[in-house]
Amino acid sequence: MKDFFIFSINGGPGVILYYIIYFSLFKIFNVNYFYASIVGGIINIIISFWVHGKWTFKTKGKKGKQFTVFFTYSAINSILLYILVNKSPLGKIWSQVILTLVILPFVNYFVTKKIMTK
Repeated sequence: MKDFFIFSINGGPGVILYYIIYFSLFKIFNVNYFYASIVGGIINIIISFWVHGKWTFKTKGKKGKQFTVFFTYSAINSILLYILVNKSPLGKIWSQVILTLVILPFVNYFVTKKIMTK
């Protein structure tokens, strides 16, 4: 549980920046929510890749695997966001909140830990 807490704290800046980008593009600049999630996801990948590799799991090497994990996580987020928005009554904002804060952190943590600490 301690590792998950550290993972969550270290991942916070990337998630916050993701939300700033997502909401700004979607609400202020009227960019389609799906494209806004992709742009936010790319920025989050860059931050998370560096932070989790350096501080959370203190990995050396394995950069290709690490990047693949973060890219896959971002793609899964965008796909699930699309499904939730189009198949549930949650809407574009609440779908993203539920994905980012409830569903995906646990999946991301366990997959990232397995790949980065192997």
